[in-house]
Parts: sequence; structure tokens; C-alpha cells
Amino acid sequence: MKESIYKAIRDLLRGDHTLQTLLGGQYVYIAHVAQMNQIPSITILAQPEKIKKRTCYNEFKVRDCHPTVQIDCWSRKSRLEVVKLMDRIDTLLIGDAIPDTWGWERFGGGNDMFELDTGIYHIPLHYLFHYKVTDS
Repeated sequence: MKESIYKAIRDLLRGDHTLQTLLGGQYVYIAHVAQMNQIPSITILAQPEKIKKRTCYNEFKVRDCHPTVQIDCWSRKSRLEVVKLMDRIDTLLIGDAIPDTWGWERFGGGNDMFELDTGIYHIPLHYLFHYKVTDS
């Protein structure tokens, strides 16, 4: 995934007042390493993407990219707190709010995971979207 898109996702989530209120601050992190430092929090992890060269690629150098991003919601308080985070993330991302991307959709159910050893509620969300790249 293009670094600018990855950063735009994080910036969108960090800049949303409603999410800041739910989290108690701008606790949106890249990957899983930081999540244990602050709970509630959100972590973002890029997944492998499909890349397909468009017809006439040799002439126009355009590729279609179909990445998946995993966004994890974490809470020590309750499942309801995680569901509120999930709902707000859906509202932000499924509206094509990230520049130069389109077709955002969440797939999979966002399976609940309560981690007995830490007492943390955790739900991973997976989003698929599209963007194009023009090679030089």
C-alpha cells in the first residue's frame, strides 16, 4: 500500500473528534507494537494487496491496486466500547474519505476476542478498497 494512503488512514482516524473522545486522545497507532501502552486504542496494519496491470499497461503504465487494511479496536472496559469504535471507523472509512481511493467496504464480521490473560476486548476489522498507480 502506498505510504501516503496508510498515513491518510491514520490521520483521518486520529483527527476525528468523536474517536478522540471515545479513546481519550489520539490513540491510533501503526501496527500492534504500541497498543499495549494505551487502552482503549486503535491499531492499523496493512495486509498484502492484489495488483493488476490495466489493459494497455505498456503504453499508459497504470496498475489497479486492491489492498486490505486491518484495523484493530482495543478496550479494557467493555465490548460496547469496542463496538462504538467500530461503528465510528465504519462511518469514516466507508464514505471514501481517503483521497485517491474508492470502493471502501468492510468484510468479515469483526470477530470478538476477549483475551483472558490480559482482560482486553479486541475486535479486528478488515477493509478492502481500491486505488491506482501510474508508473513512470
